[in-house]
Amino acid sequence: FQAEDGIRDQPRSRGLGDVYKRQARSETYPISVDFETDLALLRDPGFSQPRLQTAEPKEKQRGSLIVGGKGFVNSVPVKILRLLKIVIADIYGEGKHTRSGMELSAEVISGDSGGPIINMKGQIIGLIFSRSTIQDGVSYGISSAEFTKVTESYDLSGVSSGKCRE
Repeated sequence: FQAEDGIRDQPRSRGLGDVYKRQARSETYPISVDFETDLALLRDPGFSQPRLQTAEPKEKQRGSLIVGGKGFVNSVPVKILRLLKIVIADIYGEGKHTRSGMELSAEVISGDSGGPIINMKGQIIGLIFSRSTIQDGVSYGISSAEFTKVTESYDLSGVSSGKCRE
């Protein structure tokens, strides 16, 4: 299973299925979606790697952000500056939701959203979702504590990623 942040990061996306079809990954599909946290749990029947363990993030903890694309994977050093509650609008801008998150010291670029944040033990402690627009080297992640909203119950046959609005 893979967790994905930013269900509709692509402006012209028609949902997760559309994003993955355009990336030639049509076998990947959502099996659980939480619209308040903007998280989805994806299934790829052809992906047979063992599941990574999760752990709670801790302030001052160090680790790596795993990012990549177009055939490469990169590890970016990360340090949790502080744990915080992040209030963010839902994907339609119709309500605000609170997420457990982290302020990070990490160099993040466009396209890194959804990359796992790994502690020194190799456990996933969060997902990257944003970078500061006013402070270089500062980014934000969603805590692994939020993952239970998509991992507690899922449907292996697939679920709808919702309707996109213009």
